[in-house]
Amino acid sequence: MADPERRRRRRETLAELAELRRAEEDAAARAAERARRAAEAARARAAQARRRLEELRRARVERRARRRRELARGCAGRAELADVEDRVARARVEAARTALREAEAAAGEAARAAAGAAEVLLRAVAARKAAEATVERAEAEETEQCESQAEGEREDAATARVPGPAPPSRSRS
Repeated sequence: MADPERRRRRRETLAELAELRRAEEDAAARAAERARRAAEAARARAAQARRRLEELRRARVERRARRRRELARGCAGRAELADVEDRVARARVEAARTALREAEAAAGEAARAAAGAAEVLLRAVAARKAAEATVERAEAEETEQCESQAEGEREDAATARVPGPAPPSRSRS
């Protein structure tokens, strides 16, 4: 009876493997969702950095126009102040450009991480399906073996009950 015990252990091991694969799939799905949310947040930060850069550019253009007007009016002190403000605005624009580049790089990295997590999820789903198919095959094989064994036992039992050919009769004539 070691054979049925071995089959039972094999079936339990395969079922445990399928359960582990399902757990891996769940973990991969959670990781993919986290990566997707991180990518979304990074894209939002990049969009915010773009808007900030555009606002700073507009403000700088307005300050330049004001400086030109002040110079045209002949107000040197105000023009110098506008010039200083322009340099400060230029530094802010450059800082905003740097922030935008960093945000876009982070968004790209987050998108790559999300794609990687999605790939891991796909592999986990495939592994789970393969494990479940293996369990189903093992159960089908076991069922087939049991049916075959039962049929063999029935045939053996039928053969044992059927009397063989009758011995030749020896009549005394």
